[in-house]
Amino acid sequence: MTKRFSLSQRFDRHAHWIALGLCLLALIGYLYHLDAWRMNDDDGAHLYQAWRMSEGEMPYRDFLSSQMPVFLYAGATLARVFGPSAFAVRAGSACLTVATGWLIFALTRRVASARAGLLAMIVFLLHPDVYWQGRFFLSEAYMLFFAALGLYAFVVARERGAGGWYALAGVAFALSTLSKLFGLLPLGGCLLYLGWELLTDDHRRRRSLISGGILLGAWLGVVILVLGGLS
Repeated sequence: MTKRFSLSQRFDRHAHWIALGLCLLALIGYLYHLDAWRMNDDDGAHLYQAWRMSEGEMPYRDFLSSQMPVFLYAGATLARVFGPSAFAVRAGSACLTVATGWLIFALTRRVASARAGLLAMIVFLLHPDVYWQGRFFLSEAYMLFFAALGLYAFVVARERGAGGWYALAGVAFALSTLSKLFGLLPLGGCLLYLGWELLTDDHRRRRSLISGGILLGAWLGVVILVLGGLS
């Protein structure tokens, strides 16, 4: 029993290295033959828009786009640095998808266990739809990365009661929203959690109100700053 417990503790202590190794292997798979896929219409339109922005044009003014600014400007930055390369821009999505897998591991490890975190990460990275989406220049990879970062920061904020982590969560959720509007959903879930706590826990009422204000204020500040910069 003691030996088994010791092995379990050792596994938990070194699980992050196992997760890192699996992420590196996953990244190789995500990057393999990345520029050979040409059949996705959305991916082609987004690559074209990123290229035009890398040439100095602005979205919503010089050309019409239904995409959110953080996603577009991230692609434009990659196109400006590496040139009009489909591989480079798609590699950004692949790297963020694998990084999201790491955040899922880290988040699940904090709220459950290291073994649950590894399982959640592996299921996410091996899911066919995640693999397919993560190899194109699509907004989902950016939205999911920032949403996972926001959820991780929110969980740490709940554990430590630190306003800075709530602010980081709000910034991350804002970047998720400005990548794809569905990024609003995790923010809404966190606010609902704080709202329920506000109504049901008298001892934490004031803290919940302050935490929600910091979270929402950071989100709103980033959204106004980014959208104001485009006007």
